[in-house]
Amino acid sequence: MDAFFGPVNFQESYLAVDIFFVLSGVVIANAYEKRLQSTLSIKDFIGLRLVRLYPLYILGCSVSVLATLLGAGNGKNTGHLGTLIPLSLLLIPNVARIGDGNPYPLNNPAWSLFFELVANVFYARFLGVLKAPRLALIMFASAACLAVSLYFKQSHSLDMGWTVKSLFAGTFRVGYSFFAGVLLYRLFSSRVPTEIKGRFAAYALSGVLALVFALLTSSPGPAIQPYFDFFAVVVIFPAIVYLMLRVELAGVSARICKFMGATSYALYILHAPLCGLIRGLLKSRAGVSVEDYAPMIGVGLLITMLALCWAIDSVYDWPVRRFLQRRFLP
Repeated sequence: MDAFFGPVNFQESYLAVDIFFVLSGVVIANAYEKRLQSTLSIKDFIGLRLVRLYPLYILGCSVSVLATLLGAGNGKNTGHLGTLIPLSLLLIPNVARIGDGNPYPLNNPAWSLFFELVANVFYARFLGVLKAPRLALIMFASAACLAVSLYFKQSHSLDMGWTVKSLFAGTFRVGYSFFAGVLLYRLFSSRVPTEIKGRFAAYALSGVLALVFALLTSSPGPAIQPYFDFFAVVVIFPAIVYLMLRVELAGVSARICKFMGATSYALYILHAPLCGLIRGLLKSRAGVSVEDYAPMIGVGLLITMLALCWAIDSVYDWPVRRFLQRRFLP
């Protein structure tokens, strides 16, 4: 066990993306499926998704541009902003490897945002034929491709999709997890499952959070890692999400989840640009390397980021989304 759950190093943190893809499938199906089948057009659906995702994404890109202009950003991107900014605005992957060579040099986590939107458009366009058997077929094909990718990837892990070389693998990651979320929502909404309430709901939430933390901070060895990654994505994460669909929270637990829901996307899409800016400023202005103060500086930064993301949701993200929706969407 010590060899498996070694020091906390977040070796498997990249699997958090797959959890979010499953959650996204559930949320999108819950919020839009019936509307897409009746009055909501694909064009307006895409507009709603862009309004939801773009304000924080653009804010993150702007922070990276500021860092570059201040000489505190990635030096490889200096001199390439004239090309990188239009690519970023259009969410086009940087397949030419300009600057630092990543698909999204101004906001690295945006690779998953790209695949999220691709899955959203595909879902809306083919919703009429995406019955359960076809969803299962998409999931099976994606899982098979994930297995093949695991076999051929040198590190034999699912840490792929965020580089130009492995960009294609993002299709398989979102293909399995997002449509698993859609299928889970349909299974849940088609019956009246037993709800988990009261203190048992709080126990379920605590247990799930502890399990997810344990999975993302585990350290499986090279011989185990491909099986660990595959099983976590294909089995454990969908099972966790389906369990939590039955949980009805109240009181403190509900407030915790509301806070996590309000800050999660902001924390994800802003953490790389903001951390890059802070790291660059400390290094260039004060000669301080953040690595010298780990792990306490990481804890402090996380607390600061959570508070900042909560504030950004209230004073920037929600007001901007409300304005854009009222201005451009019916």
